[in-house]
Amino acid sequence: MNHASHSDSSLLAELSGITRSFMQAGRETRVLRGVSLDLYRGDFLALVGSSGSGKSTLLHILGILDQPDTGTYQLNGHDIGALDDVEASRMRSRFIGFVFQSFYLMPQTSALENVMLPGMYTGEPLSRMREWAMSLLERVGLADRADHTPAQLSGGQQQRVSIARALFNNPDLLLADEPTGQLDAKTSTEIMALFNDINAAGTSIVVVTHDPQTAMGAKRRVRVDGGLLKVEEEPPSMVV
Repeated sequence: MNHASHSDSSLLAELSGITRSFMQAGRETRVLRGVSLDLYRGDFLALVGSSGSGKSTLLHILGILDQPDTGTYQLNGHDIGALDDVEASRMRSRFIGFVFQSFYLMPQTSALENVMLPGMYTGEPLSRMREWAMSLLERVGLADRADHTPAQLSGGQQQRVSIARALFNNPDLLLADEPTGQLDAKTSTEIMALFNDINAAGTSIVVVTHDPQTAMGAKRRVRVDGGLLKVEEEPPSMVV
């Protein structure tokens, strides 16, 4: 798949006029009300807001897990709304990595094998995938826990495994939904420091959180309130 050039090469993702509604108990609830957001290469953005504010819905749209009712989403110069399901799935696996609050690791599978999961359908040789997964575990500080199952790891270690797994396809954009929600304050700080290291190496990151302390670890913060966005800090000048 060729990358279409964008008029602004520092712009990774562009949301414009995004709306999203859901039917709840027979009534339509508007969750996003015309959201526009620019995400830059090298960005580290925290989406903050109370429960039900629309921040997770916005993250799902960014992750091509959900489609907006109206509005446009451009990722790496591609119009996401114009893609069929197969193309959307290909875009998601190629450009986006996901980290979730609940880790979602395979319980009977080693840390190394969990990290390798995204590569199982790529046709890459197993030895190369294992080598790459080991390098990612080393990057998140868990090379010595490669053969441990999730039950043998702490919550913070499990989240590190899930971060390594999210990086397996070398995504341009890492999306994290409440990644510190099940962790204590010290471990949360360590996970945010790891995100900062990943961001410094060139991966753009969007973190959804309701925790102000976690949000402070990002470069800039955008509050989602009543389906609208309020920028709390202007983006820094991005070096292309």
